[in-house]
Amino acid sequence: MLQIIAGIFKNRRLAVPKGTTTRPTSALVRAAVFNILQNHIEGTHVLDLCAGSGAMGFEALSRGAASVNFVEKDRGAALCIKENITLLKVENTAKVVQSNALSALSYYAKTQAKFDLIYIDPPYEHMALALNCIQLIDEFQLLSPQGWLIMESGQKQLPPPLIHLSLEDTRSYGKSYLLFLRPSKQL
Repeated sequence: MLQIIAGIFKNRRLAVPKGTTTRPTSALVRAAVFNILQNHIEGTHVLDLCAGSGAMGFEALSRGAASVNFVEKDRGAALCIKENITLLKVENTAKVVQSNALSALSYYAKTQAKFDLIYIDPPYEHMALALNCIQLIDEFQLLSPQGWLIMESGQKQLPPPLIHLSLEDTRSYGKSYLLFLRPSKQL
């Protein structure tokens, strides 16, 4: 079981996918991310890519996000996220898309979606997927002008050259590394 750290669902337990195909984001990393973003969550539209357990998206909803789209390729994990949506009674603000991340990003580009927070957390051995996601988010301009893009990985890795996004910060927490990207300032 996984526990929500803060907000309206504080201390609520969530089901986690069975097996070893997902790695829920640790409480330490979740707390660090939301401490950094504490003034930037209320009313936001969140995209939780490679959502796994959905811990980051549920934490965002608990802290006042307006909506969360969970994208998860693994069927069992997607079903677990749906179970947690029902458990928390957030059917009106949370949606699960069972798809690979790159296809989902192409779909969101076609619908001209914009997100205020995008969190990417693929299995640590799939660093290339995370970097490809960042490139597509940049190319499709899926991040709102005041938005945040955060990538969690198991190794320190800088993003590829980007047109619309800039690296704002990097942090490490135990075995997790985080990249924080923001829209580039247009002159």
